Amino acid sequence: MRIISSIMLLLIPGMTAFGQPIEKKEADSLLRVLSNIRPASERMNILIRLAQFHIFKPGENQVDFDSAVTYLKEVRHINESIKSPSAEGQLLLTESFMQREKGEKEAARLKVEEAIGVLESSNDKYFLGKALYELSGYYDYHGPADYKKKVTLVERSVAAFQQSKGIREKADGLKMLGDLYSLNGDLDQAIDVLRHSLAAYDSINYKPLQGVYDLLGSIYAFKNDYKQAISYELLALKTAESCRDSSMQACQIISNLGGLYSDCARYEISLKYYRDALKIATRYDDRYAIALTVFNISKIFIFLKQPAASLDFLASLPPDLLKSTGALEKAFFATSFMDGYLNTRQYAKADYYCGVLLKLVDDQAIPPGVKSNIYRLAANYYLAIRDYSRARLYISKNIPISKTLPRRKYLSLDEKAWYKLDSAQGNFQSAFYHLLTYKTISDSLFDETIARQVQQLEVEYGTAKKEDSLKQKDQHIALLLQRNDLQQTNLKQAKLIRNITIAGIVVILIVLLLLYHQFRNNQRNNKIILQKNEELKDMLAEKEWWLKEVHHRVKNNLHTIICLLESQAMYLEKDALQAIEKSQHRIYAMSLIHQKLYQNEDLQVIDMSVYLEEFIGYLKDSFDTNNIEFIIKVEPVQLNLQQAIPVALIINEGVTNAIKYAFRNEEDSKIWVSMSETDATVKLTIRDNGSGFELNEETERKSLGMQLIRGLSKELKGTVLIETKDGTKLSIVFKKGPLGDKIPALQEDKIG
Repeated sequence: MRIISSIMLLLIPGMTAFGQPIEKKEADSLLRVLSNIRPASERMNILIRLAQFHIFKPGENQVDFDSAVTYLKEVRHINESIKSPSAEGQLLLTESFMQREKGEKEAARLKVEEAIGVLESSNDKYFLGKALYELSGYYDYHGPADYKKKVTLVERSVAAFQQSKGIREKADGLKMLGDLYSLNGDLDQAIDVLRHSLAAYDSINYKPLQGVYDLLGSIYAFKNDYKQAISYELLALKTAESCRDSSMQACQIISNLGGLYSDCARYEISLKYYRDALKIATRYDDRYAIALTVFNISKIFIFLKQPAASLDFLASLPPDLLKSTGALEKAFFATSFMDGYLNTRQYAKADYYCGVLLKLVDDQAIPPGVKSNIYRLAANYYLAIRDYSRARLYISKNIPISKTLPRRKYLSLDEKAWYKLDSAQGNFQSAFYHLLTYKTISDSLFDETIARQVQQLEVEYGTAKKEDSLKQKDQHIALLLQRNDLQQTNLKQAKLIRNITIAGIVVILIVLLLLYHQFRNNQRNNKIILQKNEELKDMLAEKEWWLKEVHHRVKNNLHTIICLLESQAMYLEKDALQAIEKSQHRIYAMSLIHQKLYQNEDLQVIDMSVYLEEFIGYLKDSFDTNNIEFIIKVEPVQLNLQQAIPVALIINEGVTNAIKYAFRNEEDSKIWVSMSETDATVKLTIRDNGSGFELNEETERKSLGMQLIRGLSKELKGTVLIETKDGTKLSIVFKKGPLGDKIPALQEDKIG
């Protein structure tokens, strides 16, 4: 998506950087001094600036163009006598601005070329640089010839500004060169040029550098250097905030951060950034940015395994916001809807959007990354409806496209699609090969080095924010100290006038010395404390990282087992198939526990309200539950790992049994799941309004699910009650145990 962002920036003509219009206040000031200016060169300079003021005024009013023509005629009249090549070049360049504003692009380009020819014969390198940069805006970046010409013109412009000491303009030109080099894939050269641009800006103390930092962040993202990429994007965001920049440039920075955190599997953080970007894009009614950001937010919900939430998000958007103006915007919206419907198994609705996307895929406005996503989504759709020939067709079409894309995550998704297709068609050797390749790439995309770097950057960014706050407080204290010093000076003068004795002055000096001595002692003590705090912070971060890594690897291994069971299930029937499916659900329940642990800031507890919402959603997607209403009322109960896994397995057994056996085509079928906590006692209830069953010793002996529920309840040291009147109700009460400690025994209570 970074390439698309760069393209949008390059569509703006070259004048945007250097030919910025003057403000009305400055124009009024120039008019007042014009009558008193006698030297021809100074007068022509003012007249040209006034002409540019009228050319670049908002709107395209003929009266403004007429005023500009009047000023330019006087310039030409004055220059007929002094024949200045510099003035002639500036005059021609300004006339080209006016023709461009009128929409006469070809005439404007020829006028710029004429201005360059005149300025090259003069010593005015500054306006030569402006003319060269303006001409570069008339060349495209798609074709090799146009791209080369554009780059050459900007390079010549930078060289001209270097000779004329136009430092700001040189820095702007270097920034544009960095963007152009990155578009051509010359990433190292782009980084080198952008660093020179930063140095030039720094030499004139220019502060709004968020655009340069954003470019550097995007380039490092293409190099898969996530530490540098996120570091520069966070610096861009910090700079934008300090400059109070809430423009579309800030939207792009925030969106880029969302993409980087998504690549690092930090989906909750990514979702926050994307939502902020959507607010800015909506405020400016930027249709392309809105469509792209909606697509990204929907994709994050899919990554979080919350496809229903993705559809809810799309449904919550105002209808006018979803109106697209071009093929690319239509593709973004259609992809979002299709992904949501496909992952919620609403295949009829997914089929409609699949048709829309396949009609758009060959449009020239669709870039390779979006085209790859369309083919992959179509392949997954046909795989889901078991049309394996079409699924193979679209995976094969996507292979040459994926290989040209810079991000390895696209290859990972292709390998996953191949694995599913080969498994469905019984080609297990190929399926296992693609599964291992998919897991290898997935783990490499989120290896321990990247994760550690991202975590370190988050800590550093948070610390930097706190330091900025402290600096502001220090500045306020310094101001107060300055005022205090002034008051002390006035007091000393008053004391001198009143002939204060030398003894009083000595006392004051002694007190000041004591205060200074105490201040030095405090400084030394504070330095020692800060060093100790830094050491403790590093040790804690190290420990938390390793705990997260353990849970991450456990989750990956359990997920691999689920995939292997899924492959085996295709060739099993009846009881064996049901046993495999039950095992998949139980393993997923444990896998999700470990996933939530390594994603949480607190590695010791699970918030059951968040966990159960996602886990029960998984069970709903795994069965045909369209006729069943789920009513979930779970308080934010915090459990440790020792208790969370048994509770998850009990819920899996209870809800699965209710879905499969409780209802016999009854209408108004409902399943209630609730969990509450009172005085460190947790109560879990699973209830349905189905037909119920006869509970006896033989039923419990033959049911593995009942045995599991009884055994897991004993592990929790809790009491369990099963009622089968008017449906089935399973209630379990247990004491909540502290982390790392054994769960205390619970007295047997009768549950009403």
